[in-house]
Amino acid sequence: MQASLAIETRALALDVHTLLSELDVARWRAELEQAARAKVRSIEARLQAVRGMEGLSEERLAGLRASVDEVAGVLRAYVPQAAEDAEQLRSEWAALRARLQPAYEAMANALQAQAIHVPTRRPTNYARNLLHFGSATLALLLVHLVLPPAWLLPLGAVLAAWAWSLEAGRRLSPRFNALLMAILGRFAHPHEAYRVNSSTWYCTAFFVLGLTGSTTLVLVALAVLGYADPAAAIIGRRWGSLKLVNGRSLQGTAAFFGVGLLASGVVLHLTRADLGGAAWALAAGAALLGALAELFSLRVDDNLSVPAAAAAGAALVALLLGLPL
Repeated sequence: MQASLAIETRALALDVHTLLSELDVARWRAELEQAARAKVRSIEARLQAVRGMEGLSEERLAGLRASVDEVAGVLRAYVPQAAEDAEQLRSEWAALRARLQPAYEAMANALQAQAIHVPTRRPTNYARNLLHFGSATLALLLVHLVLPPAWLLPLGAVLAAWAWSLEAGRRLSPRFNALLMAILGRFAHPHEAYRVNSSTWYCTAFFVLGLTGSTTLVLVALAVLGYADPAAAIIGRRWGSLKLVNGRSLQGTAAFFGVGLLASGVVLHLTRADLGGAAWALAAGAALLGALAELFSLRVDDNLSVPAAAAAGAALVALLLGLPL
């Protein structure tokens, strides 16, 4: 019974994940409505099956039971009725998406507590994309024009310590966690209410990069993460029809590599004129390994894996070509 319950609840969560992907603001089109309604019917059938299983009534599964009930309540209250007005339907499906997203994350968190993994959902968030671009530009200017190389590691340590202190505070105080999520809600992904948020991993990555002692590697890694990652998210969610692994698409990965190559190549030309044409070889190495890290990152946040991989790619090419960093 326990194995059957795990299979059914995981399948239910994956169905909700698929529906949320179809309702994403970057993908939603009026012609997708029938497919969305079919997915809602599938979810409702699974909900009925899961809620009728005996194991769900156990006390230790109270969190999972509550999340299942929450999904059922959202569907009952917010699935749009048929209407002729396209704009009204779009607004109603958007309202369903807004309510269903946190319900899915609560279910994913409850499943994780039972050692059942389902993918996180990262909806399109243009404010977050702009924050990525803006923070990358600011960080690049700061590292290149203001910070001496010897300051990179101490600053990274301070940032990482500050970020992890906030994480500890969030775990100890649900009220503090709710406050931070309310403040950062416009930029945060819903799953970050339950897990280490991306800014913490970003600060940790800055500390790891500082360990290299190379301003060049820090600049390349920040450029790849700051510009290629949001570009891949925008392109992948809107046009990502050819799926690869872990929810990534060929279009998104290609956008990551292209933007990463351009961004890191330009940064290297502006900061390391002595490299000449070899700057593009370093940029290609950084963009390639960064794209692979983004593609295969599942359990490790890509705000940590991507800059580390991008720096490693540039360092490897520099080593092969005998170039100073």
